[in-house]
Amino acid sequence: MLSSYEAFLEGVKPATYVNLDIIVRPELIPNLMEYANFNESDNFWMFFRDEEMKTQFLNQYSNLSHNDPERERILGLTLGYPPKAVDFYTYYYEWQQREREEAKHWYFTHKVGMKYHGIMFTSHIDDLKENAQWLWDTYQIEEDTYIKVVRMPDRKREEFPVAFRNLADLVDAKEKVQRILDHNRVALEPIAPK
Repeated sequence: MLSSYEAFLEGVKPATYVNLDIIVRPELIPNLMEYANFNESDNFWMFFRDEEMKTQFLNQYSNLSHNDPERERILGLTLGYPPKAVDFYTYYYEWQQREREEAKHWYFTHKVGMKYHGIMFTSHIDDLKENAQWLWDTYQIEEDTYIKVVRMPDRKREEFPVAFRNLADLVDAKEKVQRILDHNRVALEPIAPK
């Protein structure tokens, strides 16, 4: 499975965010360091295609407080995620700051993961088709997309492959994932006191 930093080094992703302490292929660190970069904290680094992209990112990102949802939006778009997926995550991020448990329950009953050639992000179940189309149109790599979901409460991960531009596969994966999310709604309901 290709990592986000490998996809970046291949020229696919516009930027990548990496914790260099846990990088699986440390021999690639010198290659990453050849790119415009930003060390956010400890060993968390962001790498960009060029200095102009880095400057544009920092001009937008640096003036915002750490918990500002707009930071998450700017980060997601810069990393090359579908705009609809960025909207979904930003909405959740903002909501969970106000009503953590309610937002978490909603998130785990609507969230699916998407993985495509080193690009990994979360999506609302209803946005799967739009986000898959965006990925395929933007990156145009003939490779399977994987739709991932976590079955609660045991946190068992399940994954469904979707062939490149295959809408029938996508519909099938969405139906399977929807059944798991429906299960999660029941599994996450609070137990009524006796």
